[in-house]
Amino acid sequence: MLQKSQRIRIAIDRGGTFCDIWADIPGQGELVFKILSEDPQNYPDAPAEGIRLVLQKATGHDISRGTKLDGNLIEWVRMGTTVATNALLEKNGEPFIYLTTQGFQDVLEIGTQSRPELFNLKISKPKVLYSDVIEAEERITVESSSDDPNPSNIDINDPSVILTPSGTYIRIIKPINLEKLKFQLEAARDRGYQSIAINFAHSYLYDEHEKLAGDLAKQLGFKYISLSSDVSRTIKYLERGNSTCMDAYLTPHVQRYVEQFLSSFETVPIIQFMQSDGGLADAKLFKGINAILSGPAGGVVGVSETCYFGKPLVGFDMGGTSTDVSRIDGNGFEVSFSNSTAGFDIAAGQLQIHTVAAGGGSILRFENGLFHVGPQSAGSDPGPALVKNL
Repeated sequence: MLQKSQRIRIAIDRGGTFCDIWADIPGQGELVFKILSEDPQNYPDAPAEGIRLVLQKATGHDISRGTKLDGNLIEWVRMGTTVATNALLEKNGEPFIYLTTQGFQDVLEIGTQSRPELFNLKISKPKVLYSDVIEAEERITVESSSDDPNPSNIDINDPSVILTPSGTYIRIIKPINLEKLKFQLEAARDRGYQSIAINFAHSYLYDEHEKLAGDLAKQLGFKYISLSSDVSRTIKYLERGNSTCMDAYLTPHVQRYVEQFLSSFETVPIIQFMQSDGGLADAKLFKGINAILSGPAGGVVGVSETCYFGKPLVGFDMGGTSTDVSRIDGNGFEVSFSNSTAGFDIAAGQLQIHTVAAGGGSILRFENGLFHVGPQSAGSDPGPALVKNL
């Protein structure tokens, strides 16, 4: 095993069109280059191809495409990716089931009913991400607040009354009906669903019903299970639900990519992915809800570290699929836990970045007498067309 000082450090930004690679090779210095994000005629995965080229340069030996990469030569790989961003903008995530408390099935579709353009007679709101809804027979209510730890109107000896870790009493009005839920989930599984988002009322206080439903889904063969109490433990039901749905919609897409990438190595080195809040996560723990602004967040961190010299500045990152704008003022990174992404109100840590679904490779189409740009992108395969003799 090589010492740390002898191993290569690699950073990658995988966009929808181009994949940028930086490497620090001991004894050779820095190496910076870019390749196409998709080039199926030559390689199956751009970051893995970039690492192959780095190892080839570092060792001085030819490494054939398809050969498993030696992770022992690498100290770490850190990657920002727009895999989740583009999947959300282009609406090609995983079809999934939304499981919620009986009577709450329409809440995410209704939304906040806010109208940013008050006098616009043609309102276009985003469609819900889930493909179908299951209502679970379960219900709890909040009986007290943490400000009143000993409420006089509550019988604390009642077995249906539970004191939560936050100091709040809840009452189980209707225990979860697992027998009926099993029948509902089996039907959904048989229709081909592998991903499920579970969001019950007041689960930010009492998550036992969500855990029971999640365990049942796992037993029945669901591969991707998102619990709102894990994804976004916030009091706001709407934002918690949207966050959980976004996680169920994107995590399968993200994890399939991660598994494909890891399969390129004979020995897997330390691989970390940039998250939406500017932090890093282990590859196997990288989730959809934290991956939405993975690539753009890396741009914000890079601008802050290399371009800020005492005066506020605007970061502008135009890629092939999307354009990302941010502001740096030297007061640290602004992380917000209440955000609107692709028209959905969510509660998840994100750097303050404004993303527009229009980039250098966005497809221009003519529809209803008007030109529209994006959100679909030509990517790098087939790539933007070269038009001559206009």
